[in-house]
Amino acid sequence: LKTIFDQLDRNKIDFEENDTKETFENYRNEASAKFDKTDIWSLIFFLLTALFFVGAVENAANAEKWGSDYSILSTIFSLRTLSYFFYMIVLALSVTSITALFYYYKIRTEEKVDADYLKFVREFALSKGLIFTIILPLFVLLRILLTPQNALAYNIFMITLVLLISILFIATFLYIMMKDSKANYVTILTVLTVILFVSSNAKDQAAFSTTSKEHLAKIEADFVKYEEDFKANLGLATVSINGEDIYNGRCIACHQYDRVLVGPAYKNVLPKYENNKEGLIQYILNPVKVDPQFPAMPSQGLKPNEAKAVVEYMLETYNQ
Repeated sequence: LKTIFDQLDRNKIDFEENDTKETFENYRNEASAKFDKTDIWSLIFFLLTALFFVGAVENAANAEKWGSDYSILSTIFSLRTLSYFFYMIVLALSVTSITALFYYYKIRTEEKVDADYLKFVREFALSKGLIFTIILPLFVLLRILLTPQNALAYNIFMITLVLLISILFIATFLYIMMKDSKANYVTILTVLTVILFVSSNAKDQAAFSTTSKEHLAKIEADFVKYEEDFKANLGLATVSINGEDIYNGRCIACHQYDRVLVGPAYKNVLPKYENNKEGLIQYILNPVKVDPQFPAMPSQGLKPNEAKAVVEYMLETYNQ
């Protein structure tokens, strides 16, 4: 209705009777008011939906809350969720500014666009895009600081580095274009924005994948313990697990006590696990890259009790 009334108003239709004109004005004002209210409520519901979505993503990356009793409101309005929410808002505004430049300067090139309007779009998009892009690194670093320990991994820091480099280049090109009053780097900006957006999503996926591995390892350990207890209650014999056999079959090809092969020598690694046997077990079950001098250790597919047996063998051999 608002569109129809605006169109009639632009056509400057003359009303012969004042009552008709007054009725038209009343209907138009009423339609405009409803349209404005709809805009506000749509924005509110959109932001609430985005906040709930962000809360769900943050909760998925925090294994400590899985299966525990917690308040939904405490999760949604936590510092981690709110920082991610504002990060997404700032990212969306930055991406929107660059998308507007790409649309008007690369897609609508064959259409005749008013020069003054095009200038307004360029100046507005460049200035606002630069502001939001400069703010982005603060939220990126804040999110890293607030990421749960069990969700951090080497690849997350690498993706974050790509994010920050992309933001740096985007801000640089936006500043150059704003200073020169030209839009000659729109294509490069668009490519960098795609990299930024993909990297942001990849970082979330990597955090979820990392925390899932640890959580699944704990679930498997609980299941193995339950299975052993269940068999013991039934009087069934359990298969003996030999840590030395596992070591010789899985570990010795890449690791030896005093020689560096594919991985580091055990004499340089085991000392830090002497009083942390559980830490070494969890590392074997869920290996991550630690030392940049060596490749990441692939998962050996061991069960928790097998990892425990091989760790006990290694530590016992080391202490001898």
